[in-house]
Amino acid sequence: MLITPLYLEWCNITTPQTRFEPHKFTVTMVLSDEDAQKFLSEGYKINTNEDGEHRMTAKRTVSRKWTDKDTGKTIEKLNEPPKLLDADKQPMDVIVGNGSEGVVQVKPYDNKFGKFFELQGVMITNLKEYDPDANEIQF
Repeated sequence: MLITPLYLEWCNITTPQTRFEPHKFTVTMVLSDEDAQKFLSEGYKINTNEDGEHRMTAKRTVSRKWTDKDTGKTIEKLNEPPKLLDADKQPMDVIVGNGSEGVVQVKPYDNKFGKFFELQGVMITNLKEYDPDANEIQF
């Protein structure tokens, strides 16, 4: 499934966020009112702030763990990172900054906690590359 948000925020597409466990690849999508209502009606969680902006996050864990039914042992398998492509569908190796625009490919799934989207890939159509030096105090 492809989602075209207004813009992207908090992108950890090829390098996972490691601040919280479990570590995940993530992208937060800022949605139009129409898209937000559509996803809400389908049972997905949408966060809406006091300014009326709608956000939804797609995630992929770095690894999956499960218990083998035969042996009872815990098995862990690493997941591939999501694909990050430019508008010409060529691989990119950049840190995507807030305000970038693109198309997000997700895989819907549900579990006992609700309905979610697993992040599959992102195609960037308007890149705002993350610049950590821009956050430094300049005096």
